[in-house]
Amino acid sequence: MFIEAWKQIAKGKTVMRACMNNALSAYALEKGTVLDLGGGKNPSYFAYLKGDAHAQVVNIDQQHAKGAAKEIDFETDTLPFAEGSVDQVLMLNVLKHVYHHAFLVGEAYRVLKPGDRKS
Repeated sequence: MFIEAWKQIAKGKTVMRACMNNALSAYALEKGTVLDLGGGKNPSYFAYLKGDAHAQVVNIDQQHAKGAAKEIDFETDTLPFAEGSVDQVLMLNVLKHVYHHAFLVGEAYRVLKPGDRKS
C-alpha cells in the first residue's frame, strides 16, 4: 500500500489523494444507482473502488457541468432524485468546498434507500 501511494504521488497526486485512493480499495460499489456528488470530470478514484459491473453511476457536480450529468448548487438545490431512490452516495472531497454542508448531507440521506446505511 505504501509503494502504491508513492507511485500516485510521483504521478502528481497529493499525499491526501493517494491515501484516499488506497483507502477506497476496501470499499465496493453496489449494484444499483450510485450517486457521485462533486466528482468532477472523470474522477480517478473509480479505479480504486471495487465495483459491481451493474452499478449505474450518476455524477452531479456544481463546477464541472460539461463532465457531469447535471449542474447543481449543493448549498441550496435539492438533489434531483426521489426520496429513497439511490443505493449509494459518494461524497469524496466535496464537503470541504460546501459552506452549508449539513444541507447537502441531509439531501444525500433523503435520497438514499432505507436500510443498511454503511459508511
